Amino acid sequence: MEKILTGKTYKPLLIFLFLTGGFFGVFSPSALAAAPELTLSPSYTEIVLDQTKPEASFAIELKNNGLVHQTFAVSVIDFGSLDESGGVAFLGAQKTSFEVKYGLASWLILDKNFLQVAPNGSDRLNVTITNKDSLSPGGHYAAVVLRSDSETENNLGNITFNYALSSLVFVKKTGGEITGLELIRPKLTPVWFSFPQKLDLQFKNTGNIHLVPRGEIVITDPVKRLVSRGIINPESGIILPESIRHYFVDLKSVSPSVLPGIYQVRISFRFDGQATFTDFTGSFFYLGLPFIGSLLAAVVIPIILYLFTRKRRTKPHA
Repeated sequence: MEKILTGKTYKPLLIFLFLTGGFFGVFSPSALAAAPELTLSPSYTEIVLDQTKPEASFAIELKNNGLVHQTFAVSVIDFGSLDESGGVAFLGAQKTSFEVKYGLASWLILDKNFLQVAPNGSDRLNVTITNKDSLSPGGHYAAVVLRSDSETENNLGNITFNYALSSLVFVKKTGGEITGLELIRPKLTPVWFSFPQKLDLQFKNTGNIHLVPRGEIVITDPVKRLVSRGIINPESGIILPESIRHYFVDLKSVSPSVLPGIYQVRISFRFDGQATFTDFTGSFFYLGLPFIGSLLAAVVIPIILYLFTRKRRTKPHA
């Protein structure tokens, strides 16, 4: 039986389709002000697809909270990783190796090609995934894209563009999943002054399905005292197959880091669905402001006292 998980409802993500070639542009939060008051839900759908089932279906709803009637053309397009930040790149007409292995658009069927939403109204789109033999086991990814039929001028020039909204679709087809998550060795360099508040981790997904990394970072001082801890990926960010992604982990202070010396770092990680953790251990040298301040005080104060005493001794008597 297929398992369908739908994402929460968010403000729709804008995509810009430049009319000079139909290129998908960069997501721009500042452009939200130019968009009508629209809500597309869900923002993403995750489906676990049993290989014995012929198909799976889900629905997308567009709500118009504005005062203007809106019409959108509907299409589907494959997506992959934009870069190691976790951003999404919509793939074009020239198929990449990722698209050939993990694309989904060719197996999606829409029940209509347009959505029309009156002021304070809504419209619904039904999407079917056809589970053909050509859809290989593992992860597959596509976006349902709603493109507006009205053109808007770019305030940075004379280029006109159409805005679009997207709902992402993540599919795991059973019967041949491969899972693997590797931590690329983090760079632990000496720290001379301020104790680290954040650690940049790079994970590599070596399997054929998307994963959600989990875990913890623990830092102890030279006498094995716990001084700092961080939770890996509390936002549940996804890493796509055969991709690398950065995860920045906030480190919360547990006790003061006052001792200079070698600090030990233990990183324990796994992915959702994996029972056991993998541990990485490393270390870095920390000098620290408290020690530097104490050292300066130990050197400077005696010098000041010596100079002051010497000045008093050499001062001529009246």
